[in-house]
Amino acid sequence: MSTCHRVALMLGLLVVGACDSCTSTSPRNEGEPVRLNNEQIGTRLGVTLPAGTRVVGFDSEAGIDSMFRAKLEMSGEQLETFIAGTNVARFEAGDADLLGPDRDYWDPHRAKKLRIGEVELPQARFLVVAIDDSQPTAVVYVMNHGT
Repeated sequence: MSTCHRVALMLGLLVVGACDSCTSTSPRNEGEPVRLNNEQIGTRLGVTLPAGTRVVGFDSEAGIDSMFRAKLEMSGEQLETFIAGTNVARFEAGDADLLGPDRDYWDPHRAKKLRIGEVELPQARFLVVAIDDSQPTAVVYVMNHGT
């Protein structure tokens, strides 16, 4: 991940971390929580979720910069299929701080060992994939963000 992308990601996450009105699977101050199926979540992320993927949670931000992120759990076999479909060419040891603060379901700082990769998408967007596969079921943090 280039320094420029890291700086842009961190600035975007500072804005996201400050928001209390994100749409999510958990209810906020009023109304019913938003419910999306795995296909809809994959579409919003710009990836295909393998059959049987467990979506732990998701939320989004809209504004000058927008973001959609989800925490997933999947088997090693599902993980291989998922990674192949993301077009992320390389994963490196990564720091959870690149994914912003822990909040509700989004808890990358609890990961024992993260490897992170990213790919540039059309229309000035980026897909960031962080994997904690130190447990029998892989935990995957996925974020699609940009302007």
